Amino acid sequence: MAPAPTSEIPPFTSLSDVLASDDTSDNQTDNTSLPVPPPIPPFSTVDLANIAFTAVGTESADNIDGQQSDDVISALGSNDFIRGLEGNDALFGNEGNDELYGNQGADLLNGNEGNDIIYSGQGNDIAFGGQDNDLMYGDLGSDSLSGDLGDDSLFGGPSNPDLVSGDAGDLLLGGDGNDYLQGNVGNDSISGGTGNDIAYGGQGNDLIHGDAGADILYGDKGNDSLTGNADNDVVYGGEGDDYLWGESGDDFLYGDAGNDTLIGNDGTDYFAIQTSFGSDTVLDFIDGTDLIGLAGGLTFADLSITGSNGNTLISSNNELLATLTGVDVGLITSTDFTVLV
Repeated sequence: MAPAPTSEIPPFTSLSDVLASDDTSDNQTDNTSLPVPPPIPPFSTVDLANIAFTAVGTESADNIDGQQSDDVISALGSNDFIRGLEGNDALFGNEGNDELYGNQGADLLNGNEGNDIIYSGQGNDIAFGGQDNDLMYGDLGSDSLSGDLGDDSLFGGPSNPDLVSGDAGDLLLGGDGNDYLQGNVGNDSISGGTGNDIAYGGQGNDLIHGDAGADILYGDKGNDSLTGNADNDVVYGGEGDDYLWGESGDDFLYGDAGNDTLIGNDGTDYFAIQTSFGSDTVLDFIDGTDLIGLAGGLTFADLSITGSNGNTLISSNNELLATLTGVDVGLITSTDFTVLV
């Protein structure tokens, strides 16, 4: 058992301790033997080979409906309202703050300039927000949404919560800017892109990458894979047995409910543990660099720290909270812990 503490361990006072600085620690991990996070899949394609109707708007505010065929509609200037109706449609908002509705079919939607609102509708759609701050809904089907430039909000499912059962797994790309991305139902793939992003996986087994910037990632339900990537990130697994990667920067990793696997990689990382939330495995804890965060009122005095087969086991009241893989139990003292308040 590890030595008893000789002084109070310092509290972890705020998540800003992790997110406030873009500076990263010089401490680096030998990652050659660790699992690597799976990549985000590429965008799909839309078949627009049977275009039967084409419409071009004016520089005024236009209201344009497509036909029952495959349509190409370009709105030009001002604030426009475009509906694709049936068929595989290509809708372009161009300038202005536009509203685009793909409706039925596998559609291609591009808001372009302005603060646009995009509803993909039924079918497996592809949508681009373009410049500025856009609001995008994949609605039903397996959709691919890219916010592009600006601070965008992307939702893989519909705006009507009564219709979420028709949603499938979506691909959400935040692009540049500080984005909000929510996968909703299905197995979603989410990439925050550049900027300080917030991403929720929702239901299903989701794949989430924060990419560049100080990101906050929530796996929510399902067995998720979450990767902070560059900068100082906060990563929550949520329910299910999740994989969490911090990657570069000083990251905060909290597996939450379920038996989770945590990999900090480079930087000074915080691994949170709590009773009644499953047993987590930390694959690359570095004594003297990383810290174990005690959550939910847990204190160092509540812990039992033992060794087994070259690993350190951290328990409380006979409940195994965490396994530090490859860490000699003799190295672990109160200085390796911080209280999360």
